[in-house]
This record gives sequence, C-alpha cells and structure tokens, in this order.
Amino acid sequence: MAALPAADQRPAVPTASAPTSKERRIPVTLERIRDRLGPPESDQIAKIERLLHVMLRAEVDQQAGAMRRELDRLLHPEDRALTEEESDVASERLLAQIRHALSRANFNEVDEGLLRSALASQSLVDLDTHLDRSDWRRALICTRGRTETTIELRRWFGLRRIQRPCTLIRTLFVYIERHPKKARKAQNELTPPRFYVRLFEDIPLADIDMVMPDCRVRMSWPDRALMFGPAIFAVIGTSAVLKASWNALVLHSRHLAGLDPVAPAIPGGALAAIGGGFLALALWGWTQFGRWQRMHLRYLKILSDIVMYRLCDRDMGAVNQVLDEAGEEETKEALLALRSLRVEGPCTESELDERIERWLRTTFGCDIDFEVDDALAKLVRLGLVVRSGSTYTAVDPLQALARMRQHWNALGGIGA
Repeated sequence: MAALPAADQRPAVPTASAPTSKERRIPVTLERIRDRLGPPESDQIAKIERLLHVMLRAEVDQQAGAMRRELDRLLHPEDRALTEEESDVASERLLAQIRHALSRANFNEVDEGLLRSALASQSLVDLDTHLDRSDWRRALICTRGRTETTIELRRWFGLRRIQRPCTLIRTLFVYIERHPKKARKAQNELTPPRFYVRLFEDIPLADIDMVMPDCRVRMSWPDRALMFGPAIFAVIGTSAVLKASWNALVLHSRHLAGLDPVAPAIPGGALAAIGGGFLALALWGWTQFGRWQRMHLRYLKILSDIVMYRLCDRDMGAVNQVLDEAGEEETKEALLALRSLRVEGPCTESELDERIERWLRTTFGCDIDFEVDDALAKLVRLGLVVRSGSTYTAVDPLQALARMRQHWNALGGIGA
C-alpha cells in the first residue's frame, strides 16, 4: 500500500526563532494539509472526511452553546435569583468547560511557578508594574506556542540599541474571575468587571503581567530621581533663604505670646520673604505634580498600547475563537490519523505517532508532539477505527459511513 503523499525534498526554510519545546498544535491550516494529502481514494471516503469535519465542529458548537448559557446565568444573577452557592457551582462548571476547550485547542496551562518567574523578570519596555492578585477568585492562564527570539531595545533616548533574548508567547489566553462582592463594589470605578476573558498574541513572557487586570504602573527609579532629586536642592535653597526671616517671625510670635519680654528687631522684608518663599514652594509643588501626572499618563499609554496592539479578542469572542481553533485542531488530528491508517495500513499507536510526526516534519518543516492518543480516541468513538490488541485498523468505508450517519443523526443533523 502506498505511503502518505511524498513531501518536498527541499529543506525547511530556517526561521529566526526556534521553539523552546515541542508544540501540540499543528501550525498548518487544514486546507494546506488537505492539499498535500491529495484527494481521497473514493467518493465514499471523501464523504466520510467531510462528515468527520462537520461532526467535530458540531460538537464544538454544542459546547459553545453550553458555555454561553452558563456565562449568561453568571452575568445576570438578578434575573436568575442565583444564590452564592449556586453562583460558585456555576462558575466552577464554566471554568471546567473553558479548560476543556483550551485543551482541545492544544493550549498549555501556566503553572504558578512559571507565572511567578514571569512576574519577577525584568520588563522589556522599562515599565515598573505591580500585579495585585488579592481580588482574584479563580484564574486560568494558558499559552500555546513559545519561541526563543531576540528583540532590539532602545536605550538612552534611542542613542543606544541593545539585543536582548526573550521568550515570546505566540498565543495567550487569560480567564480571571474576581470576587463577586469586590466586583460589585468596583462597578462604579474604572476597574475590570467580575469576569476578565482575553486572548492575546505575541506577548513576551517578561511582560505577561501587563495584560492582566489589576496591573498597576509604578514610577521607575530613574524617573523618581529626575523628579525628586531637584526637590532636595529646591528645599535646601529655599530653607537657606527663609531661615533668617523664619527665626525673626518665631521670635516675634514668642514676644506676642508673652514668652519673651523684649521685642525682637524684625527686618522690614521678613514677612514678604516668608510669603514669597511659601508661594514659590506652592508653585514648585504644583509644577512637580503636573510632571508626575504627565509621566504617569505616559506610562499608562505604554501599557495601553501593549494591550491594544496585542489583543485578539475578548469575553465570549475570545472563547469562540478558541472553540473554532479547537474544532480545526481536532479535525486535523483525526484526518491525519485516519488517512494514514487507510493509506499505510494498520499499526500501533506509537507507529502511527511516528508516521504522522515524520510526515509533518518532512512536508511542512514543523516538529510537533502529535496527540495520537486523542486522535485515535475520536476515531474509535465515531466508529471509523477499531482496535484489536495494540493495533488500530480503519473500518470499511461503507460500514464507517453508516456509523457516521448514525452519529450525525444523534447530534440532530440532517441525514447525510
């Protein structure tokens, strides 16, 4: 039996950055995979592959509908009269559904150790931030695709350029639920709502905290020195000018209070000097406050630019995009496994894994960790593949098409 369609013999084009570890995601579109696989052997097999794609997408759509209903119940508790316990159960169920969808889309969950390391690392944009997670009730942060690359940074007003290595996260999904009482209290303020769902792309690992809610910008030490350094000299200079006049004013106050019997000799311009000095201090303080506001706005602009230019989608739109990618990922995995078993014959799970990974590597130049167990589980569940011991075999097309029609009708579809 012929092997999978031969790949191009040309070497893969080298890229500027290499993956830090094998991805589970297949970084090739379904259309390109179908083009390289070529047309099916018969119309029946073509119909099976079309039904396979439609059924997997239909299952994803059902999951999307369940997630929308759950999120609607949580966002409108006054209409549903949810108790705190019911709301807690519903949010736990929603989090489990989102985690399952992310797993189907081949995302990897970020553990606490990696998150702490990212928060402690130095930012690439010289922005000092602080992430307050005290209001977080539940959080799910997942990534897909990490690469080691080099970013050019500008220092000293652009006069110096340095190359700094960094870990770049290709896709970042953030789901954070705040405490209900604190979220309701913060509705009148410019703070994130109770549920924060965002999808980002191309985020440096060191800047992962900047796309989180409750991220606060703090003044860097060089800016603090530029702002408060002149203040020290200003206070010292003003104190030297006002010292004599201030002493005279104190002595006169003691005389008026009866503490000193002899009236002191007060220079004529003492009171005017004191008033002018305090006016100068007030003007200087107002000027410094304006400088602090401008500097803070500049920091916020940098932070907002990072979020705006790297934000893909939000709320249910972000979840829908993940679900859409999950449907495509599962179709690609199942299609590759089914076509390999039909073209190259029965084999074990490890042999099938090696076949597909080798074909993807030689055809598209992508070295991934193919989820062969997940692909085979879908095919066995749909009745397209049978297992005998440790060997998997593709079912006869007529029998497979009949089983696909049964599953499709069970989903509520129209008979194929």
